[in-house]
Amino acid sequence: RASAQGFRVSVRVRVTVRVRVRGWPNMGRRAALVGLWLVLVLGSVLGFEGWLGARRRSSRMDWALAAKKKGKATKKSAAGGGGGFGKPVEQKPKSNRRASRIPTDDTTPCGCFCGKSYAECCAPYHRGEAYPSEPLALVRARYSAFNFRDIEFIVDSTHPENELFGDRKTMVSRLDQNCYDDFDFVALGLPEGDGAVQDKDDGVAQVDYKVTLTTKSDGMNTGFMEEAKFKVDTADGRWKYVEGDIKVFANMGEEDEEDTE
Repeated sequence: RASAQGFRVSVRVRVTVRVRVRGWPNMGRRAALVGLWLVLVLGSVLGFEGWLGARRRSSRMDWALAAKKKGKATKKSAAGGGGGFGKPVEQKPKSNRRASRIPTDDTTPCGCFCGKSYAECCAPYHRGEAYPSEPLALVRARYSAFNFRDIEFIVDSTHPENELFGDRKTMVSRLDQNCYDDFDFVALGLPEGDGAVQDKDDGVAQVDYKVTLTTKSDGMNTGFMEEAKFKVDTADGRWKYVEGDIKVFANMGEEDEEDTE
């Protein structure tokens, strides 16, 4: 387009979202919106598991958590704030960090729902007194960190190869705005036996696990299953979360899948 100042070039980007909804006859449009919102806005890392950076053009909202599937259509999941689901609410800059939910009583049950107290399970990891020695323990520690809003541990246990990895202050600030604050954590389902950790070779491993949440607004069960990739960080020799493939459920009683591309 020509103007007095010269030429202006406009670039329009089209994003196509394909949603396949099955088995929601009783859930109605609300459940569909819940599923779509979770697919588009969950943020990652649990990581949950992956951090796929994105900036929504209309609201300029940072998505805190997501997952990237290389070579195929991306399946994403995210928990954002406000206004129910369906349309993200623009996040306004805040000068103060939101309060954590870290227990002050060490006898409090651990946030990973393992049956042990916080002091006996994930507290040493979150306090920097120890670090998970294998991927399953890291999944528990990260889940508990999301549950208790221990943002620093989530960031510090994210691998540099994660797509949203970068300046620590920026990562903490982004996650502080979107840390599953509209959900209550209900359960963490981990595999058992010899096959619990797959392809554990050359410092790379995969763990498949299930996260169950409830929406604070109406108590509806939701969540996701993730095939999470972990890798040893050569800088410190620690297992860290890289990325994951996520299958989102609007109702944890039904295996409904949404594909996003």
